[in-house]
Amino acid sequence: MWACMTPWIGSRIRGIARRRNVERIAENVANAVIDIAKILVAAAGGGVPGTYREVLEATAGADLCTADTARELVRLAQLRNTLAHRYLDYKWAQHTHYNRPNSYFPDFSSSCCAL
Repeated sequence: MWACMTPWIGSRIRGIARRRNVERIAENVANAVIDIAKILVAAAGGGVPGTYREVLEATAGADLCTADTARELVRLAQLRNTLAHRYLDYKWAQHTHYNRPNSYFPDFSSSCCAL
């Protein structure tokens, strides 16, 4: 009986592991962007805001990116909080837009390189 279940169980475990790996990578990217934004905002003389959302919003005020890019980066902070607190199982559908390429990272990264 268990022999027929082995392929299904194996594929299910690989699927769960793959999802956890993707979640961890996304959380690391979000943390890195937030850390870089903190450093750049502070270097621009703006001090360090208290929340991740405020840090990413401040990137526009420090002329590191456009207001539209800052709004998109705020969504990254929301994703980071979801992943860090493990709410993703409940909110997976809300964050599927991160599975598609976005244009705001090149804008932000080019601003970082310009400094």
